[in-house]
Amino acid sequence: EMQQNQVLAAAHHLDFATKRFDSGAGLRIDVVRAQTNLTEARQQLLGARLSLESARDALGVLTGSGELPMPVAAADLPMPEGPDEKLVSWALKNRQDLAAGRASVVLADRQFGTSWAGFLPTFDMAWQGSYQFTEPSSLGSTDRSRWNLVFNLNVPIFQYFNIGALRDAKAAARIARLRLEDQRQAAGQEVRQARRDHETALASARLAVQQAELAREAMDLAQTAFEAGAGSSLEVTDARRTVTAAEVNRMTRLLQVQISRLVLHRALGTDVRDLVR
Repeated sequence: EMQQNQVLAAAHHLDFATKRFDSGAGLRIDVVRAQTNLTEARQQLLGARLSLESARDALGVLTGSGELPMPVAAADLPMPEGPDEKLVSWALKNRQDLAAGRASVVLADRQFGTSWAGFLPTFDMAWQGSYQFTEPSSLGSTDRSRWNLVFNLNVPIFQYFNIGALRDAKAAARIARLRLEDQRQAAGQEVRQARRDHETALASARLAVQQAELAREAMDLAQTAFEAGAGSSLEVTDARRTVTAAEVNRMTRLLQVQISRLVLHRALGTDVRDLVR
C-alpha cells in the first residue's frame, strides 16, 4: 500500500512537471527526474507485489492450506503488567521447561531413594508340596504327602556395586537440582531482558513515527515549493525517497514492538496459541 501511494505521488509530480515544461515555466531536467522517480516507484511496487506473493506462499505452506492465504493484521498483543519481580515470579510458575526441571528433581530423588533398597535385608518364603507314589520307608508314618515351608533371610553386609549405584544416584539428584537452579536464574534473566527489549522497541517506534511524520511534512513542503516555482524537482525526489525510508522504518519498528511483546510472553511461559487466536 505504501508503494502504491508512492507511485500515485510520483505520477502526480510527473504530471505537474510536464505541464510546467509545456508552459515554458519548467525545465526539461525536472521532467526527466520525475519520470525517473516514477519508474523507480513502479519498480519498487513490483518488488513489493512479488514479496507479498512469496509471503503468501510461505504462509500457505506453514498453515498447510496449500493455497495463497492473504495475511490478516492481528490486534495488538496484550502487554503483561507489573514490575520485573512479579513477571519473574509468574514465569517461574508457568514455564514448561521449569516444570520439567522440577519433575526431573523429583525423579532423581526417587531413584536415589530406590538405590538404598540394595542395602536392606530381604525375606523370602517358599512353600513346597510332594507326594510319593511308592511305598514309604518305615519311619513311623504311612502318609505319602510331604509339605515343606522354607524361610530365607538375606542380610547384605558389603556390596560394592550397590555402593557405586548409590553414589551415582546421589550425584544425579544433585545435578538435577543444580540444573533446575540454573534454569530458574536463566528464566529470570530472560524475562528481564525481554522486558528491556520491549521498552527499547517502544521508544524506537515512537521516534520512527515522529520521523515519518516529519519526512512527509518535508515532502509536502518540497512539493508545494516546486509547484510554486520556488523549488527544484531534485528536492522533491530526495524528499520522496526520505519518506519511503522513513515509512519502511516506521513499519519495521512497529512490527518489532509486537515481536518483542511476543518474546516477552514466551519468556513468561504464556501459551502463544492463546494470544494469536
